Amino acid sequence: MPHNIRTHCHGPQHPHSKFKTTQLGEGKPFTYRGEGYVYGYGRKVCRVGLSEHLTGVARANYRRNGFKNFIAPFGPRTANAITSDRVFGDPRQNASLLHYDEPPEGARSPVAKNFLLFQQPHPSADHTTRPRRRPLLAIALIEPHRIYRVSPRTGYMKAYAATHSRLGFRDPVGLSAGPVLLPGGERLLVAAHTRKGGFNRAMRLTFFYTCSARPPFQILEVTPLLNFGWSWGLEYLTHMELLNATLYVSLGIADCSSVLLSLPLGSVLEWLHPVPQGAASNASRGLL
Repeated sequence: MPHNIRTHCHGPQHPHSKFKTTQLGEGKPFTYRGEGYVYGYGRKVCRVGLSEHLTGVARANYRRNGFKNFIAPFGPRTANAITSDRVFGDPRQNASLLHYDEPPEGARSPVAKNFLLFQQPHPSADHTTRPRRRPLLAIALIEPHRIYRVSPRTGYMKAYAATHSRLGFRDPVGLSAGPVLLPGGERLLVAAHTRKGGFNRAMRLTFFYTCSARPPFQILEVTPLLNFGWSWGLEYLTHMELLNATLYVSLGIADCSSVLLSLPLGSVLEWLHPVPQGAASNASRGLL
């Protein structure tokens, strides 16, 4: 686990253990310039010392947000693959705190999390065609669809693109997993969810959407709500990878367990339809 997260984001010591609990959300691995990274977030228990090196509006925004977002390189290759050090980063380094002057959610309640990080698939007009020159980006919000450019060294996020779409879901929506580049190289597939209820009575249902793989990353298509049959109302994807024609997804179930599923990519693409316009409802529920 990165040094600064381990130092500032632990809770009280467990009464039956010599170790203190670390308050972290699920990690989301991603690749940038051929190197492995992980995205994660701490909770309110993180101490203010974590963000002491930030300045100005960015520091105020980071402290105000209910989730302390960060990225970190994977731990050393010699680390045990099943330890948290391997999952959450090199314990000899500090994580880069994801901070910004312009919050993704604007003036709304500051609870931004589940950023989806990826290397821009295609160079924009001000970049060369070399893969190493393509910037690190993050999808930070669905409605509107906000993309930030991210510095992997400092963690500073700068607004990069924003588009507006009406997906038509009745409940608020949040990001889940991805993106993955679809065959043909012109669309990104993203997993997301609707959310309803608080921690004890939460409901989460999955949907997928595609967006253009080129700036400004306009949302193109969306699926109905999907239920995978593991929980009547609390399923959410935490990660996905595309290998050949199979989509492998990690599915969280009722905040208690998770399963690894393989989905034929063709089936997922068949569920997609063009983004509805206006206030059309998209609340139908597909069953896998």
